[in-house]
Amino acid sequence: MTFLDMLRNAEQQNGSMLCVGLDPEPARFPAQLKGDANKIYDFCARIVDATADLS
Repeated sequence: MTFLDMLRNAEQQNGSMLCVGLDPEPARFPAQLKGDANKIYDFCARIVDATADLS
C-alpha cells in the first residue's frame, strides 16, 4: 500500500482530509525545550495526541 493509498483510506475512514504535520523549528521552541531531545519528542507527541481525533 502506498502512502497515497493510506491517505485516501484515512480520509474515507475519518470523513476528513485534515492531516496534522509536524515540522519542528528548533528556533521557535519554548526555552525549556531547547537542547533536550526527549522534551522535544514529548512536546510533539502531545500535539499528535491533542489532534488525533481531528485527523
